[in-house]
Amino acid sequence: MAQKRMFDRAIIDTDKFMDLPMSAKALYFLLGMEADDEGFVSFKKVLRIHGGNEDDIKVLITKNFLIVFESGVVVITDWQKNNYLDKNRLKPTEYILEKEQLTTKSGKYIINKDVKPMLNRCSTRVVESSVVESNIGKASLPKPLKVEAPFNSTDYIKEMLTDKGKHIQLIGKYFITSKSKFPSKLAIQGEIKRWVRDARLIVEYSDEQINKTFQYVNSKFPDEWNLSTIKKYISKI
Repeated sequence: MAQKRMFDRAIIDTDKFMDLPMSAKALYFLLGMEADDEGFVSFKKVLRIHGGNEDDIKVLITKNFLIVFESGVVVITDWQKNNYLDKNRLKPTEYILEKEQLTTKSGKYIINKDVKPMLNRCSTRVVESSVVESNIGKASLPKPLKVEAPFNSTDYIKEMLTDKGKHIQLIGKYFITSKSKFPSKLAIQGEIKRWVRDARLIVEYSDEQINKTFQYVNSKFPDEWNLSTIKKYISKI
C-alpha cells in the first residue's frame, strides 16, 4: 500500500469543507491517511487509534465527504480526485462487496441507485453501533449512546417551512435548495444551530431579494454554497 497521501485544494478550499467543524476536518485528514489505495477504511479503527466524535462522522457523511456501508466501512467520496495511483502500484482494496456497490462519476464515488435506499436506512445505525464497539476495551466504560428512532429528514425540513420563526423557515429553504439530507435528528439540529446567526441577518431583507440571491448563488456556485454565501451576496443583488 502506498505510504503517501494527497488532498486536492479544489476540495479543501470549498465553502462546504471550510464550514465543517475543526474536529470533522481533522478526522477527514486522518481517514485519508489511514485509507487503503482505493479510499476505503474502517472508521471505527480510526476512532479507536486517534480518538474522535461520532457526530463528526455523521457530518462528513451528511456533507457527502464519506459514503458509509452496512459493514461499518466508509469510502472517501473524492478519493480519486485527492489521490491518483498507477494501476501497477495500486494494491486493490479488500472491501470487494463495498466497492461493488459503487460507481464513479467525474472522479467521485457515487452509490449505485439500486443500493442507495439500503445505505440510507443503515447509515445512522452503523455509525452509532460501530462507535460503541470501538470503545470496548478502554479503561473506563463508555457512556451509552442514545439509540434514535427511524428519522426522515425530508419530513423534518417540511415542518421547518411552517415554523413561526422566519429564520427557521429560511434554513429549511436552504436545506431544500441545497438538497441536504441528514441521517439523524441530532445531525440536522446541529446544522440548524450552525446557521441561525446568518439566517437572522438574511431575513431582514425582502423575500424578493432573498429569492434572487438563492437563485444566483445556486447557479454560480453549485454544490459549494451555503447561508454564509447568501449573506455575502444578498446586498449586491
